[in-house]
Amino acid sequence: MTNNQSNEEQNQRYNEPELRRDFFLLFLVPTVVLTIIYLHPQSEQILEYKARNPTILSILGSNLAHRTNGHIIGNLMGYWLLGGTAYLLLREADSTRIYRYAFVAYLLVLPFFASETILFMFADRPEIVAKYESVGFSLTVGAITGLLAVAIAKYYVEIIDDGFPWIPSLGLFVLGFSLAFYNLNAVSNTTLFFTVIGLAILLYMAYRLRNSFETYANQRIVRLVGAIAVFVFGLLSLFPASAPTGIYAHMAGYVWGYFLPLGGIFVTTVYQVVHARLMSSPS
Repeated sequence: MTNNQSNEEQNQRYNEPELRRDFFLLFLVPTVVLTIIYLHPQSEQILEYKARNPTILSILGSNLAHRTNGHIIGNLMGYWLLGGTAYLLLREADSTRIYRYAFVAYLLVLPFFASETILFMFADRPEIVAKYESVGFSLTVGAITGLLAVAIAKYYVEIIDDGFPWIPSLGLFVLGFSLAFYNLNAVSNTTLFFTVIGLAILLYMAYRLRNSFETYANQRIVRLVGAIAVFVFGLLSLFPASAPTGIYAHMAGYVWGYFLPLGGIFVTTVYQVVHARLMSSPS
């Protein structure tokens, strides 16, 4: 009886108007818009980002344009898989507003951060800046992968019912950072140090879950493991050894995609703590 009630409640959650609205605005509308832009003649040439001469139109628009059918299909599939996973985890943690705000920031703020990051990385390599051009929604897909690390951490904290998501998310984030540098043949002692730190955090996460393993069929554990598998798939897709040039743009999206929502969570948490203390203090 309890299981039936739980299933009914879960089905009801996934049929709420809020979920249908978010599905429409955050997934269906972007898919239609990206497709329309792709089908427009010469959209790639008009919106292409050129590091040697960045404009507001190219900074914002290059994230929405694509070169080939495979390019747009791959990015949309990645967005639906990674974004859908992140959204559902945040929904389970009653934090879907994080996804909404982050998605808007990824479209309107992230491209400027990414552009400045690219120019900073290649400040002493003018020959690369002169040739660097990019288009594609993979900047946002990279950001969503960073957000997925935060979503997994939020869901993990919900399972163990203790702590804040900063440390668990950092362990996941560092894995992507290390993979990118490894495939760029830029491994250093600093990279190895952060890799060890990340793996230690993940092992500690697994240790903290020991009391939650009532059964291997535990739904929340299965969801968590599945989400981590999707996250790893996203990292392997973003940072392939076969395409080192694209790693830089994806890395900019991934890094800022992680820190923007995490910063928002931090500011919100501090505000809530301070507000609660002020309200509870004697007047």
